[in-house]
Amino acid sequence: WRPLASRNAVGPSFRDANGLHCGTPGNVIRNCVPFNLFGGPDLGVAAGVLSAAERDAMINYVSYTKNEFAENNTKDYFANLSGSLADLPAGPLGFAVGLEHRRTSYVNQPDALVAGGGSSDNFSEPTRGNVNVDEVYAELNIPILADMPGFKSLELNLAARKSDYDASGFFGGSTISPDIGGDTSKKIGLKWQVFDDLMLRATFSESFRAPSVTDLFAGGSESFPQAADPCNTFNYGNAATDQAQCNADGVPVGGVAQANSQIRSLTGGNPQLTPEFGDTKSFGIVYSPSWAEGLNFTLDWYNIQLEQVISFRGSQAVLNACYLDIGAVGGPVDAAQKALFCSFVGRDSTGAILDLRQSSFNLLEAELEGYDFQVTYQLPDTKWGSFAWQWDTTYQTDNNFFSNGVGTYNGTPTWRLRSNILTTWKKGDWDAAWSMRYYSALEEPCFGGGYFEYGITPTDICPDSGINEIGRRLYHDVQVGWKTPWNGKVAVGARNIFGKEPPITRNSFAHSFDGAYDLPGGGFFYLQYNQKF
Repeated sequence: WRPLASRNAVGPSFRDANGLHCGTPGNVIRNCVPFNLFGGPDLGVAAGVLSAAERDAMINYVSYTKNEFAENNTKDYFANLSGSLADLPAGPLGFAVGLEHRRTSYVNQPDALVAGGGSSDNFSEPTRGNVNVDEVYAELNIPILADMPGFKSLELNLAARKSDYDASGFFGGSTISPDIGGDTSKKIGLKWQVFDDLMLRATFSESFRAPSVTDLFAGGSESFPQAADPCNTFNYGNAATDQAQCNADGVPVGGVAQANSQIRSLTGGNPQLTPEFGDTKSFGIVYSPSWAEGLNFTLDWYNIQLEQVISFRGSQAVLNACYLDIGAVGGPVDAAQKALFCSFVGRDSTGAILDLRQSSFNLLEAELEGYDFQVTYQLPDTKWGSFAWQWDTTYQTDNNFFSNGVGTYNGTPTWRLRSNILTTWKKGDWDAAWSMRYYSALEEPCFGGGYFEYGITPTDICPDSGINEIGRRLYHDVQVGWKTPWNGKVAVGARNIFGKEPPITRNSFAHSFDGAYDLPGGGFFYLQYNQKF
């Protein structure tokens, strides 16, 4: 604000026979409507200070009708052919081939006042872009053996898909066409039915994911996250190499004062993104014993390796990568990555951060490995009704995807073990369900200091080791339902019926708990009605 504009904004007003005016009788400010900030909810109409017409004029003067436009279009043209090529001794040789052209476009035009920064809404830039892909694929299903001792059936599945991408969009004031490229993804699968009760399966596949329109071209959306400038006067002296990068970006020797812990940031696209690639291996066993009808066991091992993962980096991560050489999950950054991150930081002539962009980058090489286990049992019907039971468990042995490893928490929980058990009952128009949800313990780094535990006095939860132990949790959910004669259903239930509170976390955003757990405040009880027509 210029000083004159500020004085006018809070200056005097007066009333005459023609109504309310800004300024003084000798110096009227034209095209201005005064606003009664302290008039209460109705601006002073009930107190007789204003008329309803004057109140409406005030509201109309400071408000506007917001007009924005957004459109998302996908056009998909494809052709495919499938069938049998030949009859082999073990069965028909199946095939499928096809081609596809897909075009995805997105346009988002914010209101002109918002795009110009003149609204009380956060500033937002327009988005316009499209991503096109041409693909061709082929698949073979080859029966190898059938109806032999130890080989009820043995099938080999081969598949390949070639993709070629191109994109264009509006970014940084001009139209650009980044080269996304393409790749050929392949898959090999083997399914072995040993006998009626037992099946083994294995797959190896390659994956390819291109960035989307918004990944590439999303216009910046304004926010003010908390972030510590590594070049401020408090952090400046940490390392000589850090100081050199600060000075190269216009920060004076000794650092620059950071007046506000919240830094203006624009969250948007990154047209320099490239596709991410991955390899997936899996092996599984399915056992359905003939001696127990309705009982099934499934155990699968998986290993997923990803390269050039498209991952979002917030304001603090951008600053750390530029000035502290700290990359994803604490790893280093190379020279090219450092230059890219630093290009997203804007400073004024004094060296203070003017704004920065937070976006997605190709940073991570991630690996996930673990086991999925499932048991289902549909018990035989009884005079008391039918009962079913399902147990789902996932156990991770390795996970460095946005985390410091299995069993850790750095804003995203990476549980080693999660398990759900569901028991259901049905009889006539009545049904009931009881589920148990288990989350294993986690560890997170923390620092000393007080913290507020929900509903209790402040307590320090960070021991001298600097590690906060996040305990395991077990939740119970119940529900009872009744189908009405008029094709409706009434259900009453409770989520977290015993009111187990979530564990305290030090690194969660805006709360002292992570939203992946149930909310604090006890159980959630509900009454629900559904009607089918």
